[in-house]
Amino acid sequence: RRVNLLTKTEQFDDAAWTKTNVTVTPNATTARDGTLTADKLVEASATGLHFVRQDIAVIAGDYSIVFEAKAAERSIVWATIDGGSNIRWFDLVNGTTGGDGGYTAAIRPLTDGWYLCTCTATRAAGTAPCFIGVSDTTTIGNYAGDPSKGVFINCASFLPAADAHLPYQRV
Repeated sequence: RRVNLLTKTEQFDDAAWTKTNVTVTPNATTARDGTLTADKLVEASATGLHFVRQDIAVIAGDYSIVFEAKAAERSIVWATIDGGSNIRWFDLVNGTTGGDGGYTAAIRPLTDGWYLCTCTATRAAGTAPCFIGVSDTTTIGNYAGDPSKGVFINCASFLPAADAHLPYQRV
């Protein structure tokens, strides 16, 4: 069965992903398994948050957004499933996580500097806006981006939290 509710889960440059204050460099590096390539989120020079987003229709329940990330010129990525103050950040150098709001988060080292990042929350029925962003600090907020800086991301999933342990499903 299909459990990953996102589309174009390895193609962040695709129109399925709304881009705000970022550009996406496709196939910018080799992914951790050596057989895939990964995209790079690169900041635009605009002041604001820097992210990609997909909106997913959901029934009420617990959901997780899961993705692989690796530091490039920036080492902080963040995720949220509501677009509000419930933002969780992930430090791709120290392997730590934190943030605001009632969400839970986990970060797990993979190989070659890659981390598996998970953000979990309870959602009401309706639309879940799924954000993955890059930041210059763990205090996620508006800042003037630098077009020479970014992070690598790959293999995004959005799925019921009870299924978050399942292997990644490309869509």
